[in-house]
This record gives sequence, C-alpha cells and structure tokens, in this order.
Amino acid sequence: MARRYAVLNLLLWMIPNASIEITTVQKKAMCFLCFHESKSIVTVPRRFRL
Repeated sequence: MARRYAVLNLLLWMIPNASIEITTVQKKAMCFLCFHESKSIVTVPRRFRL
C-alpha cells in the first residue's frame, strides 16, 4: 500500500501546477489508474494537465 502512495506522489509531483489543495481524490485515483495501465510516468502528465 505504501508503494502505491509513493508512485502516486511521484506522479503528482511531475504534473505541472499540481498542489494538494487543487488535486482531488478522484484525480489522484485517475492518475494512478493511468500509470497502472500505461506503466509510463511520461504518459500521465500528458493526459492529466491540472
């Protein structure tokens, strides 16, 4: 479980203009699912611009 959060935090860090206040739980879940499907850290910021 801790590994999931570590990956999620890394993905959120890579998305420009992301902050904890702006990012919702739903967006975090979508980012994680996108990463899980694509296995690419580059793909997630391209799909989810905040």
